Amino acid sequence: IIDGYTDTLIENAELDKPELLNGMCLYEHQKEGVLRALRMRRLILAFDMGLGKTIIGCVWAKAFRDTFAGIKIFLVAPPSVHVEWMRTATEAVGLTATAGKKSKPKPKKKKKTTAKTRQNTATGKKRAKKIESDSEDEEECEASNNFDIYVFSWNSISAYKDIIREMGVIDYVVICDEAHSMQSMETKRTKEALKLVYPKKCRGVLLLSGTPMKNGRPLNLFPLLKAVKHPFGDKQKDYEFFFCNGQQKTVARRGNIWDANGSSNLTELNAHTRS
Repeated sequence: IIDGYTDTLIENAELDKPELLNGMCLYEHQKEGVLRALRMRRLILAFDMGLGKTIIGCVWAKAFRDTFAGIKIFLVAPPSVHVEWMRTATEAVGLTATAGKKSKPKPKKKKKTTAKTRQNTATGKKRAKKIESDSEDEEECEASNNFDIYVFSWNSISAYKDIIREMGVIDYVVICDEAHSMQSMETKRTKEALKLVYPKKCRGVLLLSGTPMKNGRPLNLFPLLKAVKHPFGDKQKDYEFFFCNGQQKTVARRGNIWDANGSSNLTELNAHTRS
C-alpha cells in the first residue's frame, strides 16, 4: 500500500535503534518481517516456530500506536500465550495490555428495607453513596481506555464488539496468533474473525502462523487469504475449483456434493501468495 502513512509507520517502528526497551535486539529477518507487514498493512506471516513472530507483532503494533492517535490493537491468540504476549508488549515496546473478554457482572443481592434504610434515604445518605459509586465506575471505564492492546482468545473474539461500542473505538489493527485456527469458512470463530478484520476502521491485519495450511490442503488457506483481502480470497468457488481440485461428486445416500479437499496448481498458488 502506498499512502501518506507508510513512511511514518516505518519511522515509528524505530528499526534503526540498537535494542528494544528490554534490551532485546531484532534480527534482520525480524526487521524485514516488520517492514513487509507495515508496507502491506495486511499480511500472513508464515515464519517457523522460534523465529520471533511475537516480537515482530509487538513492534508492528507499536508503530501503529505511535502513528494513529487513539488506535487500539486487538490480539486474538490461544489462552496459553496471552501472558507471554502481554509481557513482551509491555517490556519490549512499552504497550499496555489487558484481557479483552469482559467478566459477567455478579447478580446484585436484594437488600431488605428496614427502618434504618428508610431513614438514610430520607436524609440523602443513600443517594450520596450511589453518586460515589457512579463516580468509581466512570474512573474504572476511563482507566480501561488507557490500554493499547486488548487480548482475546479464539473462542471469545466477539467480545471486541463491546470494546468498540463502549469506548468509541475509531481505528484499530488486528493481530491473530496461530491464525491457522480459522481453517474453515463455516466455523463461528472464522466468521467472527472476518467480521473483525473487514471494516474500513481496521487499519491493518497481521496473521501469524507457522503452518498456514495446517492440514496441507489449499482449502484451509482460503479464510486467511480472505482476511488479508488477497485477490484469491474474493471468490471461494473459483479458488476451490482451481487450487483445490474442486469438483462435483456423487456419493451414496448424499447425492451430488461439492468436493474441494484436494489440491491442484500449487505452483501458481505459491507464486502468487509469496511476497
